[in-house]
Amino acid sequence: MVRWLQPAEIFEHVNPALARNGWAELNLDTCRVLGSFDDDGLVEVLVLQLFPLLGPMLRLDNEKRDGGETTRELAEFMFEYLQKEQARGFFAIAESPFTKRICVRFGMKPLESPVYGFVNSPVPEEVTQ
Repeated sequence: MVRWLQPAEIFEHVNPALARNGWAELNLDTCRVLGSFDDDGLVEVLVLQLFPLLGPMLRLDNEKRDGGETTRELAEFMFEYLQKEQARGFFAIAESPFTKRICVRFGMKPLESPVYGFVNSPVPEEVTQ
């Protein structure tokens, strides 16, 4: 039988298993856990996590010039918020050199492990050529 686990089951079974492996516990507000059960109980789980993706950062007033102060303020506030909320991590797509500098400033590192993605929207044909 397969079913979604209740928060108490995640807290009792999944989070301790993650901790034993040296992994961060799940944030119960940003995940769902699908469990496989047999007659003896829970056998295996597959976790669905909402993992924050930062961006885009968009300047709406192109006339405003403040030497990047507004951008730094936004980035600092967001970083502090993610720390306070105990985000397991977050992604940023650094499409500009400026965004890359912000990422580096906050200790973000380019991903070195295999990451796969699925975009659930049509990709224009000219992009795939």
